[in-house]
Amino acid sequence: MSFSDGDGFPYRFKKTVKRLNIPDFTFHDTRHCARTNLRRAGVDTSVAMEMLGHKSEKMSRRYDAIETRDLQDAARRLNQYMGGVMSDGVAKLNSVITPGVAVSTQVPEIPQISA
Repeated sequence: MSFSDGDGFPYRFKKTVKRLNIPDFTFHDTRHCARTNLRRAGVDTSVAMEMLGHKSEKMSRRYDAIETRDLQDAARRLNQYMGGVMSDGVAKLNSVITPGVAVSTQVPEIPQISA
C-alpha cells in the first residue's frame, strides 16, 4: 500500500470520511480520539503517552478532549462517593472533612427565584 499515490491510505481515508458524511474530520483527528478514549477507558497517562508517542504530559493533555459527558460522569462519580460517605454516618464524614470537628448534616434550603 502506498501513501503517495491516488490509491493510498490517505486517499481512501478521505474518501471514506466523505462517503460517511463526516464534516471536517482528518486522519490526525484520530490521535485526539485515541487519547480521549484511552483516558475514558482508565488507561494510565504514562501508558497512553507511550502508545501515542507523546514525550510530555502537556502534549498528552493537548490531545485529550474534555466534553460535557466527561464532566457529567465526574459529577456522577463524586455524588456516588459522597453518597457512600454520607451513608456511613456523620462520624465518617467528620473524619474525611475535618478530623475532630463536628459537621452538620443538614443541607440549607435554597430559595426559589421567580421569573
